[in-house]
Amino acid sequence: MKGKTKMENTLELMENIELNNNFTNDKIKNEQEGFLQTTVGKAINTAMDIGIRIAVPDLIEKQVIAVKNTILENGFSAGIKEAINSSIELGKSAIGIFTGKFEDVNQAQRAVEKGGILDTVSKKLDTSIANAKKNGSISNNIATAIKKEKNTLIKEVKNNIENTFEKQVKALEKVNHYCETWNLHYQNKDFQKMDYAYKNLEKNLETVFPIEATINEAKRIETLHNLIKNNGKDFNITEHQVELAEKLAEI
Repeated sequence: MKGKTKMENTLELMENIELNNNFTNDKIKNEQEGFLQTTVGKAINTAMDIGIRIAVPDLIEKQVIAVKNTILENGFSAGIKEAINSSIELGKSAIGIFTGKFEDVNQAQRAVEKGGILDTVSKKLDTSIANAKKNGSISNNIATAIKKEKNTLIKEVKNNIENTFEKQVKALEKVNHYCETWNLHYQNKDFQKMDYAYKNLEKNLETVFPIEATINEAKRIETLHNLIKNNGKDFNITEHQVELAEKLAEI
């Protein structure tokens, strides 16, 4: 029995995507929260390195990491996860996000800031340093030095979080640029230029904050691109095939 052609496989994939779209509201919400956990967590982690170096300048790099890890292990790591989750939920309520998901990066940044992330980090840091000092994991001198420079550390947290979101705005602008570029070359039926834009879109999409409109547009482009590619780079595709791809942007 003859196997399915690439074109038939692509059409079947399109039907499955339409019926079983992974990017439901809950999926988007979870993806966004996971992304914020990772990126904001990294921003705080980096700020810890800088803050400890400033507070205890005599420590070598290995010792800085050891002190930071000690503080993390004494409740700060778990506390930061709670702090980020709490700030996201409180922030959503504060800025009126009732759908559970963010429509753009600026909303996410405002929610994190309005949710009191800096105050929570400050309190968690105090508790973790106290725990580490109490059980002898860090000396009194180091604990006192870090607490003395806590405002500097919190300022670094603030700056790092702001920089993280600024980078995300630029990253999304780049993704949207490649979407627009692909659409332009699609209209001009220039597959080579389409392919260049598509590969750049794929590469950059992996590192951006998941926004539903952007994800849906990328999925529509992915489906149309592979449809034309599997059709021998022939742009003569049926209206039904194009409609299936277009529907991805509406789900």
